[in-house]
Amino acid sequence: ITEEMLRFAHHEQIKNLPQQLAKSQQERKELDGANIFNNAFAGGTLWGDGVVLCSASHPNPTGGAVMSNLLTTPADFSVTSLKAALTQSRKMVDSAGLYLRPTPDLIVSAPDYEFEVDEILHSEKIANSANNNKNSLSRYGLTWYCLTRMTDLDAWFLVFKNRDEARLY
Repeated sequence: ITEEMLRFAHHEQIKNLPQQLAKSQQERKELDGANIFNNAFAGGTLWGDGVVLCSASHPNPTGGAVMSNLLTTPADFSVTSLKAALTQSRKMVDSAGLYLRPTPDLIVSAPDYEFEVDEILHSEKIANSANNNKNSLSRYGLTWYCLTRMTDLDAWFLVFKNRDEARLY
């Protein structure tokens, strides 16, 4: 609040400042969260293991083969690519070679995939197919989060629960 605002009795503007600050804070939080995904493939944003978040060359702490968290064949969101991501995630192993069996929670994408995600996750039958097969993807209980600040409009991500919670013995 400036002295001029008080002097010229801009009380209505002063009254609205807390709401505007709260909105600004929410926008900042969404932008910071989106930047994790926006920079997931960027060469300048390295994580704890020295590579970008989404990489086919995460180092194996035991010195074995590198590990990947990318689809074998990059693809836009579809029934086929989601099934491939889920199948590939079931085969993920930790540094000791034990299966992690992560449990996916969430699909994160820009608003551009809203209708495809809804159809794929909530259709009784397989979406975009002439076959009358049951939609097996509905059993995962995945939800979708629209990240309006995502800059790569055809990127999508599966977000998993804590891997230690997801491990089965």
